[in-house]
Amino acid sequence: MDFSGNRTQIHCAQISRWKLQATLMNGRLDFLNWAINPDQMHTITPFCALLFLIRFYGTLNPLLTKIGIRKPLQKLTLSGCLATVAFIFSAMLQFEILGNSNIIPAGEGRLNIYNGFDCDVHARLPTLNIDHTIQPLGMMNVNYALVSREDIVEIVLHFDRECTFVPDAFELNTTVTVADRREISYYLTRLNTNTIGLNRVGNYDNYVKNKRGNPSLRVLVDGSIGFDSHISFNSSNGNSYSFPSSQRMYFNEVAMGKYNLYWNEQMLPSSMQMIPATFYTVTLQNNGDKTDVKVFTKYEGAYFHVLWQLPQYVFMILAVVIFAVTTLEFSFFEAPINLKTFVFAFDLLTIAVGNLLVIIISAISIENQAYEYLLYSSLMCADTFLIAYFSVVFRSRYH
Repeated sequence: MDFSGNRTQIHCAQISRWKLQATLMNGRLDFLNWAINPDQMHTITPFCALLFLIRFYGTLNPLLTKIGIRKPLQKLTLSGCLATVAFIFSAMLQFEILGNSNIIPAGEGRLNIYNGFDCDVHARLPTLNIDHTIQPLGMMNVNYALVSREDIVEIVLHFDRECTFVPDAFELNTTVTVADRREISYYLTRLNTNTIGLNRVGNYDNYVKNKRGNPSLRVLVDGSIGFDSHISFNSSNGNSYSFPSSQRMYFNEVAMGKYNLYWNEQMLPSSMQMIPATFYTVTLQNNGDKTDVKVFTKYEGAYFHVLWQLPQYVFMILAVVIFAVTTLEFSFFEAPINLKTFVFAFDLLTIAVGNLLVIIISAISIENQAYEYLLYSSLMCADTFLIAYFSVVFRSRYH
């Protein structure tokens, strides 16, 4: 009997998937003035595997014997447990990188108002009994319990007298929409040199974090910027993203890094560091003789150091070493003489099946990478329980 199917999840899933996770992490080692690239984390695999193999019979195997793990199938069960823990660690780390959930409960809607002006704006929503002052170039958030699927709410905006090129005591009376389980944004800005308006930003805000965990960016501009203006974000590592007028109000996936903002090929005095799984809204508005830029973040992710992957690597490498050594010994000693070659061939076949399984799971395209890691841990857990059962009922031919 051969239990090589255990390898189908131990080995194949970690190489590519954990590299993707590492792309969302900080590899900088300041004390060495050096950065660990995502694909370089895998270099610890052969070194640790060689170390564990060298010490297997001298240290690891006697230690397992002392704690009562003597039979080959018991060691294979331990191997499955270690691999399961490794995938659970990777899932927990992925959840932390992606940050908190942005799901809006039923019966609630959210409203965001961005102030593009360089002065205080007093917002009053009579039906909600809200009276709030939006700071210069600030933002206002409102959580609203809806009566219907979509409510129209009156809002009165009073501008401070310090506002640039805004008439004294100017007041804007308008309405905003709040929708069930939706988030809607408005941008308070100039529609042209003579008109001030509260513009709805797109239809609904899409705060669904992409599977790769990259940040998302949108740009809000006032009417004086011009639809044909060229707005772009350039990073020091060569990434560049242009935002034509048709795409500015929608979130666009970008790579992590530090970016400078360019307007008509001129760099503005504003830079931003974009971290994983975070939504960025940049407002760009002319106020008098200056151009104001403000960056807002929502549903922030986390930027952990790549060395936080070490525990999952150590557990997985240890699982692979125990599994590989024990499986070869078990298959060789327990298989009949005329079937030993067949057993080794079947072992290679199960590795191919494991690769196929990884391809199938990847094709499913699970939205959250953490859930994919949990799927692998569930498969490993089921496989471990199966081997644990056989470790109880199996009787060796030599005993």
